[in-house]
Amino acid sequence: MRTSNAFGMTTVSQILRETLAMYRGHFVLFLSLAAVIYVPYYLFLSAVQLEGSVSAMAGAIVPGVVAQALASAMMIWVIVRSMLGHEAGFVNALGSLTPSLVVRLLGTTLLVTAGVTLGFFLFIVPGLVLLVWLSLVNQVVVVEGMAYIEAVRRCMEIIRGSWWRVLSVLLVLVLINLTALVVLNALFGEAAVVFGQLFGILFVPFWSIALTLLYFDLRTEKEGFVIESLGALISNGQ
Repeated sequence: MRTSNAFGMTTVSQILRETLAMYRGHFVLFLSLAAVIYVPYYLFLSAVQLEGSVSAMAGAIVPGVVAQALASAMMIWVIVRSMLGHEAGFVNALGSLTPSLVVRLLGTTLLVTAGVTLGFFLFIVPGLVLLVWLSLVNQVVVVEGMAYIEAVRRCMEIIRGSWWRVLSVLLVLVLINLTALVVLNALFGEAAVVFGQLFGILFVPFWSIALTLLYFDLRTEKEGFVIESLGALISNGQ
């Protein structure tokens, strides 16, 4: 278990090492949670003919961000239990997606997606900047119980003063993902799509764990946060 005083001013390399250690410690559980969300999502993509229209793009993006939010929420719950020294199981992790949490999570996710998408249409750079500012919003919704504009403001408050640090973690994660996809494409050609989806299922937990550890690290540094204060989150099953 990583204790609360282990957080604060953690480097990118330390975040990645902690992420890998936690992933290895709960590999089957994290992989199962990613698969239960992303296998249906990939099946949906393969079954739907997507063209280049705006509506078709939305038809691919919206289910994708929904899948990412749901998978991330369950993994955040597992991470919190792990850091508190509690066991976490597949069924209980699924049960952490209570109706109230799903409503808050999806409403906030769609709001953030709309804002970032609009930013990308405005010469791309505003979208990239906003993407960094809002990269920890799922953690805010799940851990702090906030939603919508309140969650957006809270996320920006946590990241304020650490924007470049958050960007550096995101860039490393994106670089790992892109490198793997390039290698898969070189090795498997047309079949790389399938292998890319399999890698996606493997990589989703790594991404979620890294951002969740970063979230707690920033809160510890800025607010003196202690992980033991999250006992109520576990007790309430959310």
